[in-house]
Amino acid sequence: MVYVTKDLMLGVVASELLTVALDDENFGMETDNAWDQIAAAATRRVDGILGSRYPTPFNAPLPSVVVQAAVTFAAEQLYIRRGYAENPFKDAAAKLETRLGKIASGALDLQAGETGGGSADAIAITEESLTYNNGRLIV
Repeated sequence: MVYVTKDLMLGVVASELLTVALDDENFGMETDNAWDQIAAAATRRVDGILGSRYPTPFNAPLPSVVVQAAVTFAAEQLYIRRGYAENPFKDAAAKLETRLGKIASGALDLQAGETGGGSADAIAITEESLTYNNGRLIV
């Protein structure tokens, strides 16, 4: 099982870039198996880091950090594959690699932040609500 699909990738990079990055013969279409190689490499990179602590490959439903890392690693690899000097995914990939390393070492939990990174504040309403109708309190 790979952790990144073309559909997920198209949410991050333009379809034209994806085509160019996967077109080795300059025919305007993907070279056979080029995407499969990128997706497999991104999956192996995630598994290579997390595999020291967790059994891999992961099964669905995938932890969001696994998907996020695979997508970012694949996007970074697309730019590397074409030899672009500027890679907008380089820093994000490095940060995710560090985060996965912390997860693998036990410093962070794999499931932490599944709803948005774990740094957002939560608000809990712990008292009964008040309802008003035409300016009058309804109990």
